[in-house]
Amino acid sequence: APEMQVLKDVSISGDGEPTSCPELLPVISSVSEQLEKYGLNDVAFNLFTNATLFHKSSVQSALDALWLSGGRVWAKLDAGTQSWFERVDGTKLSLDKVTQNITWAAQQPPIVLQCMFHRFGDEAPSDEEIVAWVARVKGIVDAGGQVDWVQIYTTARKPSDDTVLPLDIGFL
Repeated sequence: APEMQVLKDVSISGDGEPTSCPELLPVISSVSEQLEKYGLNDVAFNLFTNATLFHKSSVQSALDALWLSGGRVWAKLDAGTQSWFERVDGTKLSLDKVTQNITWAAQQPPIVLQCMFHRFGDEAPSDEEIVAWVARVKGIVDAGGQVDWVQIYTTARKPSDDTVLPLDIGFL
């Protein structure tokens, strides 16, 4: 129906990390200009990111442009411990560095934390893992980070790893 044909948001994301794109700043600038040109100031402008590259000056410049246009960062924080982070995100990157990057971003305009929790077969995140994750979120806020909200979700479609399974809603 025509009343349902509404542009609600423009989001930058990808199959890979969007902040690794060398054209991120021009893309953000172009989207911002088009939203302004067409009077779409009420349309949300989002960047979905794993926050691994926020320490780079080119990425900080792009984020500054995003924030100047009223855009918002959605940063992923899927783990509380390094070992779970490595399993969930399939990386050897430092979770401490990612948390530092998220803290820096949250000290700018408020961010959204996007957090996926799931099982590996019968293994769900342990109580220790959940406590460590909460401590990271608390650390971000205690350091002056502004988190407007936290989105917690589980897998909704079949991932490439057959052992990755959704958590029960009660667990979430």
